[in-house]
Amino acid sequence: MTRGLALVATALLGCADPSACEHGDEPRVELGRPSDGAFVPLREHEVLAIADAPQGGYGVPVRVRTRGLSASNRSTATIEMAMELQGAAAGTFTLQGYPLLCEGADAGGSVGVQVVPLDPARFGTPDAIADLDGEAAVLSVTITDDTGENATATAIVELAS
Repeated sequence: MTRGLALVATALLGCADPSACEHGDEPRVELGRPSDGAFVPLREHEVLAIADAPQGGYGVPVRVRTRGLSASNRSTATIEMAMELQGAAAGTFTLQGYPLLCEGADAGGSVGVQVVPLDPARFGTPDAIADLDGEAAVLSVTITDDTGENATATAIVELAS
């Protein structure tokens, strides 16, 4: 359900002018707070709540936008998401063919709010999630556009259960 809402929200953000996101910027990805208002970049060690993930289990929602990647009302992307805890992999997930829509020349592209996952085999119970409260996590999101260009953003956040 959450993924469906993200798709609808992302579709509504698409711009009418497909050339608005065509610019010569170096490819980059930005991670922001998971809100539906103005994009607010994540600050180092920002506290983010663990939430139910649309693919099952739990994860950390972040808003993702791009610059310098091919974004339009018809563009798609592969989204690779990963989380590390205490230097070890804690969850990964890949979405292929996800809409990479243009928000406008000043904003760039967007894939909306994505949930960086926690491995359900290790973190699949409320008790396991509660144990993560206050832990530092490294979130990583890589976007590859239709042309093969890609960029990665990484953020260190504090988890809240």
